[in-house]
Amino acid sequence: MDFTPLLEEFRRFDHKYRNILLKRYFYRAAGRLARSIKAETFVTGEALGQVSSQTTSNLQTISTATDCFVFQPIIGLDKSEVMDIARRIGTYDISRRVPEFCNVAVRHPRTRSRPAELVFYENQIAPEILDSIIRNAVREDLKSMPAMERPAGTELRAVPANARFIWISDDNAKESIPPGVHNIVPSTEIRSFFKNFTWDGPVVVGCRKGLLSRDTAAYLREQGVESYHLA
Repeated sequence: MDFTPLLEEFRRFDHKYRNILLKRYFYRAAGRLARSIKAETFVTGEALGQVSSQTTSNLQTISTATDCFVFQPIIGLDKSEVMDIARRIGTYDISRRVPEFCNVAVRHPRTRSRPAELVFYENQIAPEILDSIIRNAVREDLKSMPAMERPAGTELRAVPANARFIWISDDNAKESIPPGVHNIVPSTEIRSFFKNFTWDGPVVVGCRKGLLSRDTAAYLREQGVESYHLA
């Protein structure tokens, strides 16, 4: 499921709640899909932590988004134990190939929350957005998915003179914008910005970590745009 439309909605709210909001919508969508196949539960992969959405407080807040019973089989395991299990069941290499979607992460997320705080924000989001996300869901067999290889020759060390230089901005972090940038695009507005984007020459994309710009350049190439990302 593509939750990008929700990420764009979240930009209107306090960014510290973004991870928790997203997980609540994950749970809500999973619960509805479970009910549609007459299942009473679904399984998640949270491991209890001290930060982000995996604190006991936030997990409690997230769990109230669905009335399904949620299995959390690795909740008490540490990272090394989870990696050992992934190797044993054959999912480690699959997970290692998945790039970090860094426009979801926040630098200082809320570690304690209450459901009422999240409901306040959710009441400002049209229910039709989640309806559309679920309606357009695609079933995938993760073990048979091909490796997500990036096309060769998309990485540049410098921006050519004839290129449009676009910077993907992390709206939750202090960052230095390099010189020569033509457009600064918030990380939560990538799809909406490029929906009607036109440019006759090459496009070079940059970002603070270098990961999101790489994926954005790959996305633009799929749309027929000559695009590159900064190393």
